[in-house]
Amino acid sequence: MISETMRNDFASAISFCRRALVVLPSFPFFFVGKVKKTTSSYVTINAEFGVAQELRGKDFRIRFDAIRAYFVETSKHKIPDCFNEEDNHECWEE
Repeated sequence: MISETMRNDFASAISFCRRALVVLPSFPFFFVGKVKKTTSSYVTINAEFGVAQELRGKDFRIRFDAIRAYFVETSKHKIPDCFNEEDNHECWEE
């Protein structure tokens, strides 16, 4: 059973240009990226970190029932930017 809370968390991430950390049971096991789209069964995330260099910037379409754990950043609790010293996000206004 897919939690409505999970769907809502990912849907709100799109509205506020937020990123998410997702833990999966199989490769790539975990990654961080910007949430791009949600449907009733899937979330699409553009991978920034936690994947091979060749897969960075690629969209991953993940079934909600395959997600073992997740964290969607908020304006108070950000996921650190692993590539830039400055954590620049243009969309933090809520």
